[in-house]
Amino acid sequence: KKAIQKQTQGGVGGWSDDPLMDTIVLSPTSEITDENKAKYANIVAQNSGIIGKLKQAIQFNENIADIDRKKLHKIPIGDNKIFKMTIKKNKNSLCVGILADASGSMTGSMEIVSLVSIIFYEALIQSNDTKLCVMSHTADLLNQGVTVITEYYVEGNDNSTAMANMKSTGCNRDHVAISYMADKLNEVALPESKKIIFIICDGRPAARGYVDEDHGLLCVRETVNQLKQEGIAIIALGVGDHIKEYQLESMYDHSIMVKDIRELPKMVTTIAEKIALT
Repeated sequence: KKAIQKQTQGGVGGWSDDPLMDTIVLSPTSEITDENKAKYANIVAQNSGIIGKLKQAIQFNENIADIDRKKLHKIPIGDNKIFKMTIKKNKNSLCVGILADASGSMTGSMEIVSLVSIIFYEALIQSNDTKLCVMSHTADLLNQGVTVITEYYVEGNDNSTAMANMKSTGCNRDHVAISYMADKLNEVALPESKKIIFIICDGRPAARGYVDEDHGLLCVRETVNQLKQEGIAIIALGVGDHIKEYQLESMYDHSIMVKDIRELPKMVTTIAEKIALT
């Protein structure tokens, strides 16, 4: 256990009980093994093409041009002309959070969750002008009402190779995990940074404190609205065997369905469009 932070209900959605909840933050150092390092390196090598395309789409270099949205469709074929001809220093650096649902409902989908997390991490980490946080979350493992955050990468603390062996268990108290990620981004972001959180989830909040499924959706929606007012944009990547698109759309302004990892290269254009619109 790395740290414990108290979370209060804060008026978000209204709790059925447990007005004071705990958040336990873990560092996955035990997963930094030679086997996982080799597995991680293999994932990066096999997906170098999509990592490069995503890196281009996110346009995080400090001397890059503005995206020409009319040419976004050319990203998958590697056409650098998606950027406008007038090159100027980008006023807003990026501060990005990658937050993965690691609850029990994701059991059959953790391979794709791990893969998407690594691809996004690798596309972003190479930029000196981007601040990055990567975490997963679960809840109610040993103690009811406890949200568990695992930090794979936060500025100055690199446990990224452990992402090769992400595991799923327990429940998911999404709005608490999202709030924690937002707080962390605010800690590491530069004053002028554009802040974005990518949520990898199956669209199903479920944990103690939620009266029912609709209540969980409401708690997430209200948290998203609050963060939007604070200048933090959220893009949901829907994965999993039980994904329901209408749930994602009810919680998030921007969402993308990733039902087949083989389709991810084709989704780079959509991801770029979502980023441009935030």
